[in-house]
Amino acid sequence: MNCLRLVSVVALSTLPLLAQEAAKPRTLADLRQHLAERFRAAQKQEKPRQAVQATLADQARELESFLQHEAKGDDVHNGRLMLVDTYLNLGDRDQAKTALTGLDTDKAPAMALIAGAQLAQVLGLKEQRQAWVDAAISKPAPFVDRMALGMHLMTVLREVKKGDKIFQDALDAAKNDEERSEVRWYQVAALREREDRDDEAYYKALDALGREFPQTTWGGIARDRVLAAEHAVGKPPVPLTLTTTDGKTLSLAALHGKVVVLDFGASWSEHAEATADFLLVLHGKFADQGLQIVSISVDDHRAEFDAFAQRKKLPWRKVCEGRGFQSHAALRYNVESIPLVMVLDKKGLIAGFNLLPTEDRDRKRIDELIGAALARD
Repeated sequence: MNCLRLVSVVALSTLPLLAQEAAKPRTLADLRQHLAERFRAAQKQEKPRQAVQATLADQARELESFLQHEAKGDDVHNGRLMLVDTYLNLGDRDQAKTALTGLDTDKAPAMALIAGAQLAQVLGLKEQRQAWVDAAISKPAPFVDRMALGMHLMTVLREVKKGDKIFQDALDAAKNDEERSEVRWYQVAALREREDRDDEAYYKALDALGREFPQTTWGGIARDRVLAAEHAVGKPPVPLTLTTTDGKTLSLAALHGKVVVLDFGASWSEHAEATADFLLVLHGKFADQGLQIVSISVDDHRAEFDAFAQRKKLPWRKVCEGRGFQSHAALRYNVESIPLVMVLDKKGLIAGFNLLPTEDRDRKRIDELIGAALARD
């Protein structure tokens, strides 16, 4: 039977609209999501390495087509950089060089140019690297991008003097201590990433920042970060006051008398599903005894975390500022990788921290710590 005969008149009337929707250009975010799903599927194949390589090759072809037919605005530059990175992952340096030379110096913003310079450095394109560094420095950019530019210059590109000048110019332009402390925060963060400096120098600089600007947001974050580096079992954690996704204020101090699990994660993490399922088991086992779970998301977009939490039906308090690892809780607690769990006892003291809910040993440990803490008065 001809299947077309089964299409109703109503269905036929929608075909022009569907065609218009199909023709709507994708964004790079759309493409990234589509490709991420394919990579997850490839990793589950019987031969994941070969499947991932094949998916990378498909990604290169899709990005080439996307840049030629669909990319608009910043997607043009960011898509090209993603294409270069894809070719590098495929081991095809010639194609990577060809793709990189298509980066438009005049139209690309400062951060795209500095990323291009980093890739040019990897590919041995010395003249192009220097041209893009100089072009990036000369372009106007938002404050956060200027700070990121300074950090990249001082660390990955090892252009310390040029990076220092970015920070000094920002300090000279700052109008008050709050602005000056933020510039100093980025300057100290760059110090940490420099290979010629160690962690001791970084924490000394953080301590100095906290002392220099004690009444500012960034001075307070620096102070707390130093304190969090000294977290230990049986000691109180750095105080936190958070705003939950339902708009309520929550402080750790207000949870004294309860056993608390602080869950640092994100919806985009490959471990998000498994971690949520584990926490749901803990909630089902211990909630009636007073266990309090607080999920602190480092998602860059609040809507993505909200959708994940709704889909998983997470019944406990949740926090998401939509600022990624720049959220205050993550900054104050030195959280730079996820997922991580901290367990607090009824006195508000640390029972366990830096626990990985993805590891069987740590899962067992988290369960035991909660049980033991609940049993104590």
